[in-house]
Amino acid sequence: MYKAVCVITLLLLSAVLRAQVAGHLFCGRNWYCEMTKDPDGNIYPAGKGTEKDHMSFNCDSTFVLVEDTVTLKGKWKFEEEEMVITLVQQQIATMPGEIAFHIIDHDEGHLVLIGQKGTAGERTMYLYTK
Repeated sequence: MYKAVCVITLLLLSAVLRAQVAGHLFCGRNWYCEMTKDPDGNIYPAGKGTEKDHMSFNCDSTFVLVEDTVTLKGKWKFEEEEMVITLVQQQIATMPGEIAFHIIDHDEGHLVLIGQKGTAGERTMYLYTK
């Protein structure tokens, strides 16, 4: 029985640590859009004048999204099993309260997301950090 408890504890700890590592992989950084791709495969590079647009995932579970003249703030949560990051905002009434993205790839400098809940379709976003 002791072995089973140890194995279960190690598995749970491992899952928590993986979530923390993945969460910390993209938190504390500004993420900028390199390009987007629509479901038909059409690619749209980031436009001129968007160099300052970014998304920041703070390690205290808050986020800031800056696009043109709009700054959106709220909380974010990461679901490791589904590889989904959800932004929760109550600041702008005309926007969805929850906006979810499926993470399809990530490393130290890149993040690839597909829009899901609360987005304008399954657009793929390729982000990078400086």
